[in-house]
Amino acid sequence: MEASLVEVFVWAKYSVFYQLGVFLSRSSVALFRINRLWILPIIQFGNMGIFFACVYRTAHIPSIWLVFGLVVFEGLIGGGAYVNTFYKISIEIPEPDREFSMGVASIGDSFGITFAGLLAIPLHNAICQ
Repeated sequence: MEASLVEVFVWAKYSVFYQLGVFLSRSSVALFRINRLWILPIIQFGNMGIFFACVYRTAHIPSIWLVFGLVVFEGLIGGGAYVNTFYKISIEIPEPDREFSMGVASIGDSFGITFAGLLAIPLHNAICQ
């Protein structure tokens, strides 16, 4: 029972660090903007590559602080992509099409999250075996 409580506590910390990164990046659009949004998914794949490289080499990541740093970085990238996408829509799309464009972007975001969650279940089970 104690091990499962430790696992829950660690996952809660991961979530807090991720949401911290998301909060910071979503709050930053007034300070700076990212115009080339296509760069952000490439950086996200690079971040995933770092995770996989660490796990592949050692079967674990040697420092929890490295994991926390990567999780915050992932939150920064994801939140930055989200806020800058909606900012660009609000600036670049003509007024009559803006509401529809934001709705389509929101649906795309929701489908992406749903697909990732559904994919994570069998992937998690495969990794844990």
